[in-house]
Amino acid sequence: MDQQDVDEKHLNDTGVNEKGSSNTDLSKTTAPWYVPSASGRKEGRSFHHGRVISALRNKCRNDAPNLTVVEGTVRNLVRCEDSTRVIGISAAFKVAKEGQEAETVVQNIYAPITIVADGCFSKFRSQPGLKLPPPMTRSHFVGVVLKDIKLPLPRHGTVCLTPEGPVLFYQIGNKGEETRMLVDVKGKLPSAADGSLKVRD
Repeated sequence: MDQQDVDEKHLNDTGVNEKGSSNTDLSKTTAPWYVPSASGRKEGRSFHHGRVISALRNKCRNDAPNLTVVEGTVRNLVRCEDSTRVIGISAAFKVAKEGQEAETVVQNIYAPITIVADGCFSKFRSQPGLKLPPPMTRSHFVGVVLKDIKLPLPRHGTVCLTPEGPVLFYQIGNKGEETRMLVDVKGKLPSAADGSLKVRD
């Protein structure tokens, strides 16, 4: 997958700043590194999530001849009547006909292995036979994308330790020098409906 496809940013390490401190010495915060990189340095990658997912899909479509890509909405897991083992999925697909509106068609797809990966709000997590622990949510990360700001350590992740909780900064794109800020919010997630998460200029 080409770097330009996702506009990824190289991150060399992470710096930790406590409130009121300007210390950016990484010698005290560096942990053992187990992932090799082409440069031999400690590197990570940060990017826009939507761009990397789109790039992965395109890579699969173009460079995996034995892979068939279909897009639909999974409604249920299909189980073997004798063993209750998951043997596939039941999914709804949009089928377009010339000169007519697309209609929804439900179809079963069978496979030796079915991977459930629909996130922490999974609709299938609680189904019998799936050994998935229920999620325990103690806080939420609320994210904001900032443009043209300067970090204490460019090309490094920055963690600010505040009394209210950690705040994480890291660059995610070369275009416009975009930086993602993640704020840890304890308890219930603020609502966008009542204006708590309103976008402000």
